[in-house]
Amino acid sequence: MRTDVYHFEVQWDTSRRGANNPNVKAYVMIEESLFPLTRIPGTPDRWEGDVPVPPGKSVISYRYKFEYTYPTFTQPASQSDLSQAYLLELRGGPAPGVPAQK
Repeated sequence: MRTDVYHFEVQWDTSRRGANNPNVKAYVMIEESLFPLTRIPGTPDRWEGDVPVPPGKSVISYRYKFEYTYPTFTQPASQSDLSQAYLLELRGGPAPGVPAQK
């Protein structure tokens, strides 16, 4: 079965103190699958990656997931955040980043 590859980019802004560190990991989440993104060199808070998307669908829903640690009084704590859901039209639709309708 042939799969198409789509390029995803994301910038993560957070107000959590100490969360923007080199250990932040970013992912694209399509259905229940996580696809890791790579930090863009020279930028503190941007990631990108090419993600396989199986054919047979005209629209997919995706989210971004960020895993990070932040300082506490005793030791660093782990946390993850999910973005809102977005829709990607796979055949001649608008560019990625169109918010999903509820």
